[in-house]
Amino acid sequence: MAARFACLVLSSDSATLGRLDYASLSQQTLLEMVIDGITFKQYICREDEGTSEIQNWIGLTFNNEDETLIEVDWSETNTDGPLEGSISLEWLPATVKKFDLRVNRVEGSANLTHLPEALKSLDLSENHFAGEIKLDSLPEHIEELLLHENVLTGPLNLTSLPDSLRELNLGGNHFSGSVDLTGLPESMKILVLAENQLSGAINLMHLPHQFSGLLLAGNKFEGETDFSKIPQSMEDLDITNNIALSGTILLSYAIDFKAEFCAVQVFEPMRVIDANIPGTTLLSIYPRDDIREGDHAYFVAR
Repeated sequence: MAARFACLVLSSDSATLGRLDYASLSQQTLLEMVIDGITFKQYICREDEGTSEIQNWIGLTFNNEDETLIEVDWSETNTDGPLEGSISLEWLPATVKKFDLRVNRVEGSANLTHLPEALKSLDLSENHFAGEIKLDSLPEHIEELLLHENVLTGPLNLTSLPDSLRELNLGGNHFSGSVDLTGLPESMKILVLAENQLSGAINLMHLPHQFSGLLLAGNKFEGETDFSKIPQSMEDLDITNNIALSGTILLSYAIDFKAEFCAVQVFEPMRVIDANIPGTTLLSIYPRDDIREGDHAYFVAR
């Protein structure tokens, strides 16, 4: 009971603790401070009257050699009930590589400025996190950041993301303002900004070479857009429901491209042997590997 009482004293004053104290705190104390704002702690701790030793908590994975905490899985399907209240990410132990809180009812701010340096994956999707976020102080080695389906607001700065980041999902929030897509990390493969309130022009001329998915649907992007430099690695491009977005795209390779409810013209290559097919418009001859000798390749409007 003495250890538990000490924990409660620490957590009640956690907001005033300086970062200099962080390194001196045990994993037990840090995790108790992480969940200090959670309403039903027993869904994690398995005790109705306070917190148990973290080795008995739900969803924790430890390093077999030194017993340091490396993964936290508090997603809805892995706890004894949906988590409510707030969470203090800044007190996660430095050794944590993966933190999963998806599909809960956690609210409050999502503080991304003091995450563990070892962190590679953070999933806070499908909660009630609100307010603005800062993306310019993420851990150096993070690869996956999933914040979709919350109520986050404010502008987005995508120009200072870590080089290691491969997937960033910010869809289904209330972000606003313009976005700069010209300085994304070269390692990035998937960026989801769909279903927000983003606006302005979009520059797609300098996307990462291995980019495979860009989802921008359901925003207020506008203006003439140059699609000529879309990487050939792109598999999924969705600009649906950006009414004032315009431009022309020639689909010269296999890609799932969605452009409904916007002013973008889409032309697809098709193989024809008879050049006099009624109802088609010859736009450009394009060499494709699947075109046989003697065939004619045309871009035909969708």
